[in-house]
Amino acid sequence: MSKPRARTRRRGVSTGLTRLTYSSWNSMVQRCTNPNVKCYPRYGGVGVRICEGLRDAVSFIAIMGLKKPGDTIDRFPISKGNYTCGDCSECQCEGWQRNVRWATKRQQSRNRSANLVLTAFGRTQCLADWAEELGLKTRTLWARIHRGMPAEEALRSDFIVPKSFGDQNGMRKLKIQRERRGEP
Repeated sequence: MSKPRARTRRRGVSTGLTRLTYSSWNSMVQRCTNPNVKCYPRYGGVGVRICEGLRDAVSFIAIMGLKKPGDTIDRFPISKGNYTCGDCSECQCEGWQRNVRWATKRQQSRNRSANLVLTAFGRTQCLADWAEELGLKTRTLWARIHRGMPAEEALRSDFIVPKSFGDQNGMRKLKIQRERRGEP
């Protein structure tokens, strides 16, 4: 009878990381440091760096914790900055704050530079967050903004946009609606 072989451990699992966590950490390192990786031009190629506190897999897990299925590494709130822990000597010296987290696909999609961000009522959020909060369709808000409507006006759920909003007749209808509501 043959002796049972010990399972060889995948690199990363031996350091206490799960495969999911190690894979995400390794992908982050590769896209920032390896010019042969497909997405390198959007990360390492434009100067995105990883602080010394996140370069080692063991310290990465100590800072980030284990990855949950479906989560990804997100640079938030500074989505165009470096991957930083905020605590290592490099972060302290450079004045970098922590900007890494585990995020769901939904959180990541709302942290993209292509999102339309609106400031109204003293708050700033992406269009999708405003639509969800107010119970409006994202497409409706997008159309209102792109027709030239001010943000606070567009975010009113009781507002009816005239079909001819861009012309003089549409502006007259808008003025009448505002007067009916007692607005200047």
